[in-house]
Parts: sequence; C-alpha cells; structure tokens
Amino acid sequence: MKKCSFFIFFVVIFICVSLTNVFAGNVNISMNNEFLSFFCGSRKIADYRYTQVPFKPYVKNFYTPSGLQVLEDAPHDHLHHHGLMFAIAVDDTNYWEESNKSGSQIHKNFFNLNIKEGTTLPTSSFIEELDWKSPNISVPQLMETRKISSGYWEQENANVIFWETQLKNPSDMNVAKLSGHHYFGLGIRLLTTPLENVEIITPVEEDMENVRGDEYLRNSPWCAVIVKNEMGTFTLLIVDFPESVRFPARWFTMRVPFIYVSATRNLWKEVLEIQPGATVLWRNVFILWDGEKTRESLEKAANEVSNLW
Repeated sequence: MKKCSFFIFFVVIFICVSLTNVFAGNVNISMNNEFLSFFCGSRKIADYRYTQVPFKPYVKNFYTPSGLQVLEDAPHDHLHHHGLMFAIAVDDTNYWEESNKSGSQIHKNFFNLNIKEGTTLPTSSFIEELDWKSPNISVPQLMETRKISSGYWEQENANVIFWETQLKNPSDMNVAKLSGHHYFGLGIRLLTTPLENVEIITPVEEDMENVRGDEYLRNSPWCAVIVKNEMGTFTLLIVDFPESVRFPARWFTMRVPFIYVSATRNLWKEVLEIQPGATVLWRNVFILWDGEKTRESLEKAANEVSNLW
C-alpha cells in the first residue's frame, strides 16, 4: 500500500511539473483570415485582429494567466474604441475616430513571424506593414512598421504584450504633422468597473493636469491600473521605453464612465513634425497579472522588463 501511494504521489508531481514547463515555455502563434493569436502552451494570451476592420488593426483580446479577458471592443458608447489600439491625427486627417472623413490604417503584409525561447521571457512575434491613408489623398500620409511580441513572464506569472510602432513620412518634400486630442496615442479600453474599484498608480503623482471630470494627464515612465471587476481582479502595468519619441509618455487616464488609459505624446498641445523621409518611434510594454499588485512590485517589474526587450 505504501509503495502504491508513493507511486501515485510521484505521478501527480511529475504531471504537475510537466504542465508547468509547458506553460512556462512553448510560446506559439497561430493565424487565420481574421486574427493572429498568441499562445503559451494551450493558453491564449492575446488576439490581434488585422482584417475585417474598416479603420485600423488592433488587439481585440488580452487575457490574464487565469484566462480573464480584460478588453472592451466597440462598446455602445464609443464604437471606435477597439481594445488596445494606436491612433493619432496626421495633418487634417483623424485616425482615431471612425467616419467617412476618417483615415484608415491599411494592413499590407506580415513578415518575420518569429518564436524566441530560451530566455527569461519567451515570446512569439510578428512585424506588420501598414499604410496610413486619408480618404482625400491617394498616397499614404504615413508608412508604419509595427512589431507585436507576446509571451508569458514566468517570474512574474504575468502575460505580456510588447508594442513597437515606427512611423515614416514617405513624402520627399512635405512635413507630416502629428496632432490630436489629449487622449490620442496608444490606448487601451478596459472592462467597465465602478469608480471605487479602480485605482491608477504612477511613480510620479504630482503635477497632474486635470482636463475635465476624471480625465487626467501626467508624465511618467510607467502607469498601472488595478481593477476589481465582478468578473475578477487584475492589474495592468504599461511601461514606456526611453527610445520612444518624447519619452516619458504623458499618460491619459480616466475611470468614469469607463476605464481608458493612453500613452500620449502631448500632441494636443505640441504638434510633432516628421521631416520628409524621417521616422519616429513608439515603444511600450503591457504586463497583465491576475490579482492586485503593490506599488513596490510594479516598480520592480517596470525596471526589470526594460532589460528583457
């Protein structure tokens, strides 16, 4: 009987260790005619929607390690809000809103689909080329090279999305002027949750600019949101990288009537000009945990992730 019990115990431990190893490594990526999806083992991390989108590709779904999906896509109050998306205005064309006067980010192709294992944070990734086109102009206003990487950070028990956007002015004579409202940038719409259950944390809390209501702007290398939703509690940390134009980001945050966070570059007050043939870079990482994280643990993760990409 003792030998049998020992054997069962050994089998259980072996299975648990095996499953842990599959989850810790084995990142992969799959693609169909609408989505490109990131996995760690059998667990989905995120879905990137690149077709059947009239205005812009975006991350439609982002999951915690336990499987909680935290994004809202095209909610009734703002149909142009799409999960995790990047949009600004170029000259007189608005790429954030969605109307017959709005610009569109046109998917051209994917290349360099890649899996990177054997590191502290294994990832799968792709590079996408997009043309930013105004309905009134035949040639692209901007050409974008977008790199999305995603993986599971075992040390933190967190799912991660790295987002890098390089914008190029394809003109050989005209300056491209980037502008927009105070929230234009790399933005994320999270599950609508009562105000008292949402906490915004940044390492710098002074000099916040109140735009209106619960809408604030602040400069900081990172911004975090703790959400205690009826579907589950999660923490999202967004880190800006020094390579980004106008680092550190000027974070737009709001909690009511819905949760929105955007890494902006203060384009509403300071137009950013891209000279003919020149480029600018956005570089951010999104780290998603189940449960509630402390300010100290967020600061630690923000510092450590900078060395992983």
